[in-house]
Amino acid sequence: MKVSSKLNLLFLLIPLILIGCNSTETVSIEKYSSLQNEINLLDNQRDKLNNELSTSKALTNELKREIDNLKDRITELENKNLSLEERNSKLESENKSLSIAISSSGKSQQNDIVILTHKDAEAIFQRAQEMLSLFRISSLRHDWNTALKHGDQTYYLVTDEDFKTKDDLNKKLSTIFTGSLYEDLVSLPKYISIDGRLYTYGGEAGSDPALGHVDIVYDHTDSKNLEVYYKVNTYDTENNLISSHDYILKYVDNSWLVKYCVFIS
Repeated sequence: MKVSSKLNLLFLLIPLILIGCNSTETVSIEKYSSLQNEINLLDNQRDKLNNELSTSKALTNELKREIDNLKDRITELENKNLSLEERNSKLESENKSLSIAISSSGKSQQNDIVILTHKDAEAIFQRAQEMLSLFRISSLRHDWNTALKHGDQTYYLVTDEDFKTKDDLNKKLSTIFTGSLYEDLVSLPKYISIDGRLYTYGGEAGSDPALGHVDIVYDHTDSKNLEVYYKVNTYDTENNLISSHDYILKYVDNSWLVKYCVFIS
């Protein structure tokens, strides 16, 4: 073959060789891009899993704290319940002594003695609070169209069918309260008698939104004076003690009446 022919053949093969090289380079670049995309995807999945793991650990720690708080609360309630059981047991024991004291005093026959239970004390406290609220933050139903001037105060006719007169109100108070507490309530100017009918100057007020709950705890019994003493503990919504007040019940004419009680608003 002549040199010119060989050169011509070489010129014909060069483009084919270049095309083959370019094709191989293109394939390599595509494979690299594909691998890079897969690597990026795996990196994203790894980051997502790490975030989920961190969140899971945080939730687990929070759950553990809540469980610990619940355990502490259960222990607290168990201790409180034990304390109440001990006090109620003491109350039952002292009730027997009180029954003997009442019988010996001649104030009642043995068969007529009303034994005071903790539930009784709680129910009496609730009735006392309801009645005290009518003097402290609310009032009996009344008609605003019946205004009458009495001194410097304007009064309105009470429309509650159970309390038509001042005597009706005083009789109701006497079934719940005794002693100076009763005397103080009947002498308050919140309710007065005008022409034989019961009038009030009304008035409304709100209760304490921070008040959570109230516990009544037995304290001791005074057999000589036929009285039972309690502590009324008030707590806020976070179960923190707000205040503690005395609550005294006295046995009068076969009934347990409130000698002392603070209104819990």
